[in-house]
Amino acid sequence: MVTEAPYGSWLSAITPDLFAKGNCKAICELHATEDGVFWVEQNATGKRELYFQPSQQSKPKVRWAPQQSVQNCVHEYGGGSFIPISDGSVVYSTVEGVYHQSSADAQPVQLADACERKFRFCDFSFSGSHVYCVNESHQKPGFDPENRLISINRTTKEQKVVASGADFYASPRASPDGKRLVWMQWNHINMPWDETSIHMAMLNDDGTISNETVVKDGTGKKVNYHCPSWTGSKLMMINDSTNFWNLYEVDVESEFKEKNVFPVDREIGYPPWLFGDRPYASNGSCIVMNVNGRLMYRRDCSVRSIPTPGYTVFSHLSITQDDIVYTISAGPKKASCVLRIDISKEDQEPAISVVRTARDDSDLEDLDISEPELIEFESDGVPSVSMLPPLDHNCSWREEKETKFAVPRNVVIESTSELLFIASGF
Repeated sequence: MVTEAPYGSWLSAITPDLFAKGNCKAICELHATEDGVFWVEQNATGKRELYFQPSQQSKPKVRWAPQQSVQNCVHEYGGGSFIPISDGSVVYSTVEGVYHQSSADAQPVQLADACERKFRFCDFSFSGSHVYCVNESHQKPGFDPENRLISINRTTKEQKVVASGADFYASPRASPDGKRLVWMQWNHINMPWDETSIHMAMLNDDGTISNETVVKDGTGKKVNYHCPSWTGSKLMMINDSTNFWNLYEVDVESEFKEKNVFPVDREIGYPPWLFGDRPYASNGSCIVMNVNGRLMYRRDCSVRSIPTPGYTVFSHLSITQDDIVYTISAGPKKASCVLRIDISKEDQEPAISVVRTARDDSDLEDLDISEPELIEFESDGVPSVSMLPPLDHNCSWREEKETKFAVPRNVVIESTSELLFIASGF
C-alpha cells in the first residue's frame, strides 16, 4: 500500500546500521603494477588498510602493514598515501611518518618521523634510492603550514628540500630514466583547480634538483594545469585552456610544445581535491581516460568507450603493459570497488571483473536509492546539477507547481556526484 505523505516525512529503509555492514566502508586509494594491484580500504573503525591482489587472480589477496593505518592529512584531505617501488617493496605514510616495507611479511622500516604530527607526507614518487614527496610542516603554531617538496634517501634516511617558496605543491613525478622531476605548484588565493603551474628540473644523484624551469604557467591567465605524469620520455598533463579539462602531451625537448591527445568538449577528470588521484593513465601504447564519467581509451589514434553498466564514477586509473586497467569505481547502486578491465583483445568486448568491493551489489539493488537526473538552470554560463528526486515505493506526494532546491551557504560547488555520500547523509 502506498501512503501519501509530504516530502521529508518518509521513513527510509536506508539506515546507519545498514552502512555499518559490508566488507569495508570504502576503497580509498589504488596503484597497479605488472605483478598485481595494491589498494587501501577503510574499515569500520576508520583504519586504512593496505592490500595486494596478485595478477594471477586465483591467488589470495595479501595484507600489508597490518599494524599500520596507511593515510595522511596533508591539506587536511590527504590522499597519495603509498607508492609501490619497482623492486616489489612499498613506501607509505601514516600519521607517525613514512615507512618502507620490502615485502608483505617484512617489518616496516621508518624513513621519516612525523615528530608528533608536526610533519606530514604524501604523494610519493621514486627514482633510484630516493623517494620524492609533498611535505607539510606544522612547526610554527599559529602560522600557516609550510609546504614543500622533499627527497628521502631510502638507505640513509637523509631528507633534502627539493622545492620551496610556493604556497602549495602536488604531483612530484620522477621520469622513468631518472633524469627529471616534474611537479605542480600554486599560490593563494588559487585552489588546485584554478591558476597553477607545472615545473620541471634535472635530478641529481644526491636527491636534489638543478636547472629548474617552468613548463606551463596559468598564473594570471585563468588556466589550470594539473596531474603531470611521465609515459617513457613523454610528459602528459591536464589543462583547461579550451575551457574543458583535456589531456595533453608536452614535448620536453622542443620548447614544451603541446598536443591535445583527445580534443573534446567534455571534462577529462575532475577537480584535484585529493593527492594521488589519476583521471588518466598510459602505458605508452594505450591511454585510458575518465571522460565526463565514462571510461574511454585511445589506441592507434582511435578512441573507444568501455561499457561499464552501473558504474559512473572512476578514479585512480592505472594500466599495465598488458592493457589491464584498474580503477576505483562506483555507481548509484554500486559501492566503491576495485575494478579490473581487460582491454587487450581488439576483437572482443572488454572483460570486467571486481577484485574487491566495499559491499556486495545484492545488498543495494533492492533499496530505494534515487538515481540522479541532470537539470540545467539560468545563470552565468549554463550551470547544471545532478538532482536526486525523492524515491520510496511505499510513499508518494502530489506534484508541486514549482520545484525548489537549496544550496548550502559558504559551500563552493565544484562538481556533481552520482553517489550517496555517507558522511553527509548520516
